[in-house]
Amino acid sequence: MRNPSYILQNSYGIWYFRIAVPKHLRYTLKLKELKKSLRTLNRYDALRQARKLAVGALDLFDNPKLTSDMVTNWLKIKTTTSPDGSVTEEIEADPSKPEEEARLLKAYRESKYSANTPVWSPQENLLFSQAAKKYEEHITIQDKWDDKTLDENRAIYQVFIECVTDLSLDEITGDTAEEFLRILKALPPNRKKLLAFKNKSIKQIVAMKLPGHRTMAKETINKHIRRISQLFNWAVKSKLMQTNPFSEFSIKDRSKSKKRYGFDDQDIQKLLCNLEIDRREPHKYWLPILAAYTGARLEELAQLHTSDIQTIDGIECICFTETEDEEDKSFKTKNAIRKVPIHSKLKELNFLQFWALQKLSGHKRLFPNLKPDRYGKFSSSFSKYFTRYRRKCGIDSTRKTFHSFRHTVATKLKLAEMDDKKSAAVIGHYHGTSFTFSYYGGPFLPKDLTEVVEAIDYGSLFSLIPKWEIH
Repeated sequence: MRNPSYILQNSYGIWYFRIAVPKHLRYTLKLKELKKSLRTLNRYDALRQARKLAVGALDLFDNPKLTSDMVTNWLKIKTTTSPDGSVTEEIEADPSKPEEEARLLKAYRESKYSANTPVWSPQENLLFSQAAKKYEEHITIQDKWDDKTLDENRAIYQVFIECVTDLSLDEITGDTAEEFLRILKALPPNRKKLLAFKNKSIKQIVAMKLPGHRTMAKETINKHIRRISQLFNWAVKSKLMQTNPFSEFSIKDRSKSKKRYGFDDQDIQKLLCNLEIDRREPHKYWLPILAAYTGARLEELAQLHTSDIQTIDGIECICFTETEDEEDKSFKTKNAIRKVPIHSKLKELNFLQFWALQKLSGHKRLFPNLKPDRYGKFSSSFSKYFTRYRRKCGIDSTRKTFHSFRHTVATKLKLAEMDDKKSAAVIGHYHGTSFTFSYYGGPFLPKDLTEVVEAIDYGSLFSLIPKWEIH
């Protein structure tokens, strides 16, 4: 016979009452469930007790004044009903200490029935949209978000409003979170770009229930939940909400790690040996090759100036450096600012001649065809192009992207047993305990890094790469 969900039996045959704490209360109570021994081996006796406890627990959860102390005391209360209908409450305490029993019972009754118990109220009763605007102002002052993150969060907040309406913060509960999650799981990816969903609201799209259509990735859904939860965490700290109803919500992504893979030699051959030389768009040729022989990030290469190619102590270098105009370039970390010797194979492919011609033509940027997007990134259009090119070359794995060149270079330097600190200096890695160099020793000079750069070796594959011809 199946037992109700609120009773269970331990290995000794003793029955217990158990009930889940509503998700919107878990943060406050620091509990996911309530559990209480029924002190009986008889199933039917356990059921009789558990039904009464279940009703009491639900009443408890509805109490707007509920605290963790009240729950603790409630779990210690033993309620008995006499034949005449009178109700007796007893504290499950040490029978040798009746004064302790009386004290606990008095405290429980006072917390349960006192009209003077303070009721929590927010400093301001805001709509979600108003809270989102205040949160955005708070973050902007601290300069924590770039323009792209700001736009992403605004879009996520708008999705939340479309899904559950613009509720006031005190109306947002665990049920709201469940409804939001349910709708997100039914939405298709990139819905605004698909003709089938054009000019349709989120609720209209969900109501369509199109068979077989793809839904948003779990990673994307969790991103929406996480960004909303961050807003609510701030609201709790700002005393605009009592608890964060989203703190317990997410969906498990059982897929393997999303870590990117490096390109193997077969991939490198497909990508570099099939490059077409288009003098109108030289970046399509040079960006993959430069990445393969430097390990640099795509944006670092796309934003290069002709003045970034310099000769230092007789060694030609690519200088990943900032400019006086801070918006002209961006680097992921301060470790990305570095000077890297130019690989001999890049010289054989006529990179220096290409650079000289660009400089002679008066170009400020090495790749003037690349224009910044609305976030100031020069690599956006090429990134999309490279995805198409990669697939055209038969490399379909989503874990292999332009960034995989960076993984490939790091792997080659490791296999060549290059010094970790110098390898870090070449590819602009984090300066930690491994794959780093000491702050106190200062940056390596180009002459110190030449051997490391030359260790990036693709063997006989190099002979298959088309050479940039100078006319």
